[in-house]
Amino acid sequence: MQNRKDELREKFLNMHEYTQQKEEEISDLENRIAQLKHDYVPYKAQDDINLLFEIFPNLSERLLIAKLCKGVRLAMDTLKQLFKGEAVPVTGISILPNKINLSMCGYQITTI
Repeated sequence: MQNRKDELREKFLNMHEYTQQKEEEISDLENRIAQLKHDYVPYKAQDDINLLFEIFPNLSERLLIAKLCKGVRLAMDTLKQLFKGEAVPVTGISILPNKINLSMCGYQITTI
């Protein structure tokens, strides 16, 4: 009877040791996965973009304005003029008023 108890105790201790070893392996793998996710390029790129927005607070507004200007097919030179604070003449048929004032951003577009 004592031999049977010793045998069962030894089996239990072996299973316990095996379980602890597997838990450590799982923990190591989870840590590795977390590190890989952190190092993954899109996440790193997003961190860099967030840093740029912190350093240049007007950058997000300028990107929005650039997308808008690209949507109405303004040339890159025209966009640069806007960002320099120059008035930009635009020719063509327009349903817009003669002058678009983006004074809150400091930009102005005039139609001819």
